[in-house]
Amino acid sequence: MLKMPMEEFIEEVKAEIGGYEELGEAKATEWEQRFLAWINNPKSKKKNVEEVKGKRIYVLEDESDLFQIADAYFAAVDAEQEEEYWAKWE
Repeated sequence: MLKMPMEEFIEEVKAEIGGYEELGEAKATEWEQRFLAWINNPKSKKKNVEEVKGKRIYVLEDESDLFQIADAYFAAVDAEQEEEYWAKWE
């Protein structure tokens, strides 16, 4: 298990998304905004989120989860299925 502070997790995923030429910084920022809306929604299920000493931690199996999240987002954008991508987070 890999536990990352939420801010670090977001920045790592944004960096991966921004690395896709087809997506760039704009889509990385859009992903961050949608993710923050999800994380701050009290009705959302957050099985990978823990709170330690008042700080949110995102729990990953390993570092490859970061790449899978970015890859899945790229595939969703490419297939015009972003809403379906976000529905899987619920």
